[in-house]
Amino acid sequence: MTSTAKAEVPNDSENDEKTSTQSAPCEQQQGSEAKPVYLGAAQPTLPERVAFTAALSNAGDMGPYETAITLVYTKVITNIGNHYSATTGIFKAPVRGAYYFTFTVFISTERGSVAGIDLCKNGVSIVSSVLWMNIPNHEYSTNTAILQLEEGDEVSMRLPEGRRVYDDVCNRSTFSGFLLFCL
Repeated sequence: MTSTAKAEVPNDSENDEKTSTQSAPCEQQQGSEAKPVYLGAAQPTLPERVAFTAALSNAGDMGPYETAITLVYTKVITNIGNHYSATTGIFKAPVRGAYYFTFTVFISTERGSVAGIDLCKNGVSIVSSVLWMNIPNHEYSTNTAILQLEEGDEVSMRLPEGRRVYDDVCNRSTFSGFLLFCL
């Protein structure tokens, strides 16, 4: 049962105009008998659909570099809403809301190497994932963050100076995000 006050009204042409483009979130409409009408408040709008997943490239080892770089995940797997750019590596928030981001980094390297990447909001590191390799090995590391973003905020992945990352045809290093809900 929903906590929003509503009244059932017959499905006629006058009410169709008012309610046909929006429906109550998460409420299943039963046939075409009646549609919800919200009392005392505007009808809620359904959030924009936003979701993406991308993998780095087939380049193999990337880094280490003398300066930090923005990682560009060029192999786009999903980009609902087209808010992730495979040209710049930047996700741009289309609406104010809570967003879920996750990333995985893969490293295949020799002893003494440091791998890792940072999730950045508007160029500022929010969470990181770092691997220190004491023996030659293959390792994965992942991290996740829920961020409150304003419309136009940018989220990207940064490879800090002195670190490396690896990717190949298996899409081992990925970056994903989606809108949880609007604020």
